[in-house]
Amino acid sequence: MLFGGSLSASGSVTKDSRGSAENMYAVDFRLSLMGGKTFEGVLSPYLVVRAFGGPVLWKYRGDYQLGGDKYHFQVGGGLVVALPAHFDVYAEGVPLGERSAVVGMGYSF
Repeated sequence: MLFGGSLSASGSVTKDSRGSAENMYAVDFRLSLMGGKTFEGVLSPYLVVRAFGGPVLWKYRGDYQLGGDKYHFQVGGGLVVALPAHFDVYAEGVPLGERSAVVGMGYSF
């Protein structure tokens, strides 16, 4: 079992078709719970549940707009495969809530 949390923030300037520039800011709080099992020291399938949310504040033509995510959760699963020399590869698919698919490679020291 792995429990995790994160906080992130970003900001940007947007421009409309008239060239008017406005600021946009976003904040995201995220909690996750992952559970899995390692087989033969190599294959680690897991399930993941995440909950998140945070406001998006955008000034559009002089008026502030408040927005957010359509979905505030993710439910999915993945697989990590341990390779020689401390490398691993992983793939994760999330079909429920905010959908996503991720593949990657890692190295542990």
